Amino acid sequence: MTASYRDVARRLGVSKDTVGRRMAVLRGVGVVAELNGDSVDRFETRSYRLFLDFAGVAREQTRMER
Repeated sequence: MTASYRDVARRLGVSKDTVGRRMAVLRGVGVVAELNGDSVDRFETRSYRLFLDFAGVAREQTRMER
């Protein structure tokens, strides 16, 4: 799934800048890791890995994963 900061902001009812600040916090505490790091410019799509177990979040398996 892909979503820009603007997409996330629109869904949550906050500004894209708020989303950016919160993503920085999540990266800082290790819940989110940027996969493509410094190799992209500021307007390219970035990819992230979520460490949900670290944050105490459990994800249900989909039917295809079972």
